[in-house]
Amino acid sequence: MNSTVGTKGRELSEAAEKQRLYDRARPEYTQAKGHNQRIKERYPETWAKSTLTNESLAEWITTAKLLSCPYCADPVKEIDHKIPLSKGGEHSVDNLQMLCLDCNRSKHDMTDEEFKAVKATEPKKIKYGRKYEYSELKDNGRRFRTRSLFVEMWKLTKNQDYPPIFSLKEVEHGKYVSLKQLYLESNDPTEYRFAVSVFKDPNHWKHLCKLDWFKPYRDKWRRELKAQLRSRAIDSLFQLAGDNLQAIKTLATEDFPYHSFIELEDTPLKRRVGRPNKDKIKEVVSDETLADDAARIGLGKPTA
Repeated sequence: MNSTVGTKGRELSEAAEKQRLYDRARPEYTQAKGHNQRIKERYPETWAKSTLTNESLAEWITTAKLLSCPYCADPVKEIDHKIPLSKGGEHSVDNLQMLCLDCNRSKHDMTDEEFKAVKATEPKKIKYGRKYEYSELKDNGRRFRTRSLFVEMWKLTKNQDYPPIFSLKEVEHGKYVSLKQLYLESNDPTEYRFAVSVFKDPNHWKHLCKLDWFKPYRDKWRRELKAQLRSRAIDSLFQLAGDNLQAIKTLATEDFPYHSFIELEDTPLKRRVGRPNKDKIKEVVSDETLADDAARIGLGKPTA
């Protein structure tokens, strides 16, 4: 094998590995590179007129990701052309925008004005998804926020430097997310999955549940979720059990298994009782007890 060819091969592989690590360290660059490659393959004439490089597009993506979707205000994910390339749009910064996944899929090959008209005719949907960053759930001292998290309690707290995020009401209260709705939609009797999803740190939910002012809300939500889960279980059992009325009656009348991870963590484990020592045996098994047992099987007389 020619040593010169081998050296060039190693150099090429090293360069490719450096490029791979560079791309991996910068997801915006990777996204820009992939987008430009697709434009180059699908719209060669448009690509020939474009001056967008991978680097310049990556810089634009970095800035655009700080904005929300112009159609629904959700976090953005994908690059979109306001005027689609299939309709003569340019591959330039002036014709680009970042959209959320849903809007980008729905827009398809519509222009910006056409899609705005379509969105205006759609009924507004109440969304209960997370619209906040996890970092907003704590103050600058990294302490769990409690009252200040809720718009109804925000004015009662001294910690008014941080805007409220949630509402204690059943439906979304303006721009605030209904924590009750999130709780009921979680369908999670352990509350652990709900706590991780909403607060990231389950200890935050645990801390909140131990506050006297929050307990009435928590207990009410638990009762509603418990009834909701039992109702769904009975409906499913009717479909699966057929004539097994006893099973349905048991589920409908007995207490539904509902155990929050908070109570499970706070309940001390029962210590296992080991083998009794001789003193314990002597305390339990006396001579009178042995005599009475012998009399019952016909081997003696009772002591009394």
